Amino acid sequence: MKIAMVEDDTGYADGFRHVCEFYGHHVKRFRDAKDALRNLKSLGDCDVVVTDLLMPGTSETASAGADTGVALAKRIAKEFPALPIVLLTVLARHEIRGLGPDLKFLYLRKGPSFVELVKQIEAYAITQS
Repeated sequence: MKIAMVEDDTGYADGFRHVCEFYGHHVKRFRDAKDALRNLKSLGDCDVVVTDLLMPGTSETASAGADTGVALAKRIAKEFPALPIVLLTVLARHEIRGLGPDLKFLYLRKGPSFVELVKQIEAYAITQS
């Protein structure tokens, strides 16, 4: 599976990538939402997009800025409606602004187990394809 990851934390992204590669997946990392938007067309080659919600230049109070994870996910969904998107964060769902009941993204909390995250992302990507 080809996974696009938008994550500003290099250590977290590296750990996630290592586990994904162990399970036979390829990860293409973007350092922030602006980087992902600059390369928006290349996201169409991926099987799933995993994006952090809070990145430099964003905050949990920013609801519509182009660099928030939610805004990025909405933009990707508009361009590639069939592409599964995973929102990854340390926040509880009720703390995230801009999420509505009509959004069909998978929401996962960052946790100590990359293996569990990868398994959940695999299952989600399969059910969405």
